[in-house]
Amino acid sequence: MLMLGTQALQAAEAPSNEQLYEMVRELQANQAELLQRLDHAEEDARSARSELERTRRALAIAQQGKQAPAAAPQPPQAQADPDLPGILLGQKNGWAVSTDGRVNAYMVNISGDAPPAGNDTGGVVITGSTSESDIDSYRVRTGFNPSALGLNIRAPDFEGNRIQARLGLYPSIQNNNLKNGNTNLDIREVYFTVSRDDWGEFLFGRALSLFQRQHVIHDMEGIGVGATGARGNSTTAGRVGFGYLYNNFAPSFRYTTPDLDGFQWSIGLYDPSAINGGLVGAPVTADVTDVPRVETEATWKLDLSEQLVLNLFASGLWQKAEFDTNAAKAPLARANESVVARGLGYGGQLKTDEWDLVLAGYTGQALGTLVMLDGNALD
Repeated sequence: MLMLGTQALQAAEAPSNEQLYEMVRELQANQAELLQRLDHAEEDARSARSELERTRRALAIAQQGKQAPAAAPQPPQAQADPDLPGILLGQKNGWAVSTDGRVNAYMVNISGDAPPAGNDTGGVVITGSTSESDIDSYRVRTGFNPSALGLNIRAPDFEGNRIQARLGLYPSIQNNNLKNGNTNLDIREVYFTVSRDDWGEFLFGRALSLFQRQHVIHDMEGIGVGATGARGNSTTAGRVGFGYLYNNFAPSFRYTTPDLDGFQWSIGLYDPSAINGGLVGAPVTADVTDVPRVETEATWKLDLSEQLVLNLFASGLWQKAEFDTNAAKAPLARANESVVARGLGYGGQLKTDEWDLVLAGYTGQALGTLVMLDGNALD
């Protein structure tokens, strides 16, 4: 069929030039008419879309009663970081910084009988003046815990490991009973941690010590004053010395296991301390320390019911120190001898949303009666 059509076309008489010109003019006229009709169609479509949009706005206003004003643009908010305590200050490129803190002030009046003469209180109570036989003291001061300002930093994760650091500054508000004296700034925390959920955490630096740490944490006087405390510009010490010792903050290399169904264990190698005595009588000091102090802690959380929780805890301490040959520090008869400090702490907390009950105790030797080791540990 194609061959026959081609042959018929070739056989037909070719059109003249005038016929070709006429065909071109007709096609151009048709093209112009079609373009004009297309322009009218596009204009009608735009008009229809505008009318549709006006109709939609009118319908929305009718349904809502009035048109709500456009919301003002809000500045971007930093998202809370679950790994950092306190208020998040900012984060960028995997780094995050937060801060936390508190301020406290107490009016404290103490009165009562003075301790017996010559009794070694280890600084637990405030003694009376030389002209009085009783205790009589008024202070405006910091409580068991000083005020605090903390700075927390999280670095970008490295191969799945979390890296964080903390600086904790803890100032008191009072001085040594002097109008022009200075307050105390205790730099308690300077450390960084490397951790991961599957193997636990390593801590390097100065942080709260492990031995009897839970005793201090569970003391309800943490947000109050406590017993009486010392006279100076530090804290009141809460109820330290009335059933437990103050563990304080110390530098260490420390490891903590991950949470194993409520059980965790920590162990640390600490900067050793001199072991002192002599708050009553001649001073004596064992200050040759050639091995680190070892402290450890174990905690176990048991959910007895939906509202009742039992927390069990135990901790231990071991340290050796030797007497040197300086007669001013120790009798010559004890030169080159050593003393070993050791302790065991234990206790538990039964807790609900409305109340909690804590029982705790400790035993040991060469520990002291208020602060550990370098107070009256050898008396």
